[in-house]
Amino acid sequence: GLSESYISEVTLQKPHKIIVTAFDSTLFQEMSSEWQFSSGPTEESCWLDFRVRFRFSNHLYNQVASMFQDEVAKTMISSFEERCKKLYGPPLRPAHPSR
Repeated sequence: GLSESYISEVTLQKPHKIIVTAFDSTLFQEMSSEWQFSSGPTEESCWLDFRVRFRFSNHLYNQVASMFQDEVAKTMISSFEERCKKLYGPPLRPAHPSR
């Protein structure tokens, strides 16, 4: 199987943003994600805007990734939601409301 790794820098811009950037990577030509938090409908809640941008160094990886990018993003969001549930309890509202 394939095994790749990369190093990322994670920066907290208090109080509302987390930026993740891959660096010194042979895997990615570019990779970054941004987690933007804003006030939710109640004092105990927040909205989360998640953005990810990536381009692999390997053309074949880019082709494969384009077929699975939605699943990758959903997996990242699901992992984040599960961690929040463990730390803070169940959500007050559905995780994916229509705004």
